[in-house]
Amino acid sequence: MRAITLDGTDTPPAVREDLPEPSPAENEVLVRVHASSANPVDNSIAAGLLGQMGVQYEYPVILGRDYAGVVEQVGSDVSEYQPGDQVFGFSCTPTRPRTPAPGPS
Repeated sequence: MRAITLDGTDTPPAVREDLPEPSPAENEVLVRVHASSANPVDNSIAAGLLGQMGVQYEYPVILGRDYAGVVEQVGSDVSEYQPGDQVFGFSCTPTRPRTPAPGPS
């Protein structure tokens, strides 16, 4: 996966192409993002202001709260969306790259 991340308040944003491929949890959808934007929340993360306000997050943080794209996968509890749906939205919480959910063994 490729994303623009911030490794700390004293580092510039950087493109990373070595992030793990995500998979949706039971109540999530996985969206292939076609467009994203930085907004005041991203600026506040970069400046360390959200941490000072008590918002919990860990670095590296993926920047770009606003997004538009196409649903690629849906979790088992999701019924309102299906792969191929065009969607847009806003991620309310700062996210960090996470290890995909374990698959069946």
